Amino acid sequence: MLLEKKNTKNIKTSQFKNITHLKDHVMKSKMKTGLTAMLLLLAFSCTKESTNSTAANQPSVSARQSSDALQQSLEEQDVTPIAGTKWILYYDWDCDGSYGSSVMTINKNGTWSNDQGNTGLWIRGQHVFIFRFDNLPNNLETTYSGIILTKRIQGIMSTFQFAGSRKGCFHMEPYSDNFKAQPKTGMPDASGKEQ
Repeated sequence: MLLEKKNTKNIKTSQFKNITHLKDHVMKSKMKTGLTAMLLLLAFSCTKESTNSTAANQPSVSARQSSDALQQSLEEQDVTPIAGTKWILYYDWDCDGSYGSSVMTINKNGTWSNDQGNTGLWIRGQHVFIFRFDNLPNNLETTYSGIILTKRIQGIMSTFQFAGSRKGCFHMEPYSDNFKAQPKTGMPDASGKEQ
């Protein structure tokens, strides 16, 4: 009888730990989804500041482009093929106009890889494409979130490191055989890792 009670207690403790672990996982997933949604929303409301007085007197080009991209994506049918294709990723940490590039292969099974040796998972929603990087050092949780346009994806990304998050802008275009990748020398690669 005593052994039976002890086994019942061990089973209940084990079930409690599994439920607690599941709740933690669901909570983290909801937080990441919320952060990704906020990141995407910020992509359409952010503006770049300029020290150029002429540019400062004109409406923000990046805000106007973001609004135009959102409006264009909502007016178009979401038919751009992504799964089973190759794309050129142009990434710009800090959105300063200095792009690096990488070739990405988007697999039909929800995974991707690039020519910089990175891999990860991706998901597509209506007019939205999100991908994240796996196995990064220093607890980086680099995530890209973009709006799908006709033969183009554009959006923003972050490393999601609380104190030292790196942010940037990106766009993607279908792969072309004559393309040569241009990683930014001495600058972070597509994942945000220093090279």
